[in-house]
Amino acid sequence: MEEKEILISVSDTGPGIPEEYGNMIFERYCQTSGKSLIEKKGSGMGLYLVKKLLDKMNGRIWFCNNEDKGATLTFSLPNLQLPQSCTVKEELSPDYIKSRTEYLEIEFSDIYVI
Repeated sequence: MEEKEILISVSDTGPGIPEEYGNMIFERYCQTSGKSLIEKKGSGMGLYLVKKLLDKMNGRIWFCNNEDKGATLTFSLPNLQLPQSCTVKEELSPDYIKSRTEYLEIEFSDIYVI
């Protein structure tokens, strides 16, 4: 029997996620308190972008704090198989791939405050 979802979990051994932040960690620019602006290294966009991508793919994401230390983030995706008629008809040129990569690097560099 095939499962309806594929589950992927990632755990860390950091301080965990304060309960008062709940699912706010999946909102744009959200960062937990307790660190000075200099200590905060991220933009608060990572989990927001992950959630948006999962929403587009009919997936879900959630977290739970571990008993000892750290947290576990789990996300699910529907276990779907593409129809046989879905085949790649053309390969992307290296120039196209390079231009898209440069565009993404520029976009992501715009969200970081230095």
